[in-house]
Amino acid sequence: MKASPHDQLALISLQDCDTGIAQRVHERAHMPQTVQLADLSQQLSTLAARLVETTGITEGLQTEIARLEADVRVAAERLARDTAIMDQSSNPKEILSLEHEVETLRRRTSELEDAELQAMESAEQAQVNLAAVTEELFRVNAQRTEAEESLRRGEDNLDTEIANLRRLRDDIAGGLPAELLALYEKQRERYGIGAGLYIKGVSMATGLMLSESDANSIRHAESDDVVLCPESSCILVRPVDGEVVA
Repeated sequence: MKASPHDQLALISLQDCDTGIAQRVHERAHMPQTVQLADLSQQLSTLAARLVETTGITEGLQTEIARLEADVRVAAERLARDTAIMDQSSNPKEILSLEHEVETLRRRTSELEDAELQAMESAEQAQVNLAAVTEELFRVNAQRTEAEESLRRGEDNLDTEIANLRRLRDDIAGGLPAELLALYEKQRERYGIGAGLYIKGVSMATGLMLSESDANSIRHAESDDVVLCPESSCILVRPVDGEVVA
């Protein structure tokens, strides 16, 4: 195949566009924020479960406190009533029975008040725990929002760069002979790279020095001959107006 050195050199710009597009597409698919968001989502799931648990504990203690307060009130009312009756009674048997009941009610009231105090202390700690979980949820949610915004910005920037590179690629490809472009696309699809520079006996597509026989063949090729890299099968582009630098 024949192609002007100018058209062949344009293949390097085309390859640069394709390499740049591939790099940015890969980068877009592997944004670090994606990993961060997955971690933050896991944290939020754990925190949501803790919020349900601590809320349930707090509400349960509040219910227990309300029940104990009601029991203390009932016991206090009965104690006051029995004490008043006992003070007014002149019946020894009744007084003895009331004294026993009053003593029982006093112990019961003391036990209830102790239990209420303990429940209130537990409820206070539960409120602290609930506040801590709520604060942590708020913090992680803020981190997630920031990561989502950062991801969107990163994706938008990469999308813009990809679009610009594709427009540039279209412009370059549009100026190339159809046969040369078709060969480039064929080699790139098959081998991953379509064109690479050939400088001082080195195929820049592979970074390898070509054998003397391969280099000699290229050295004797016409400047408009399209030659392929024996290692990578890409089109070897010889710079400096097609002169082989060996």
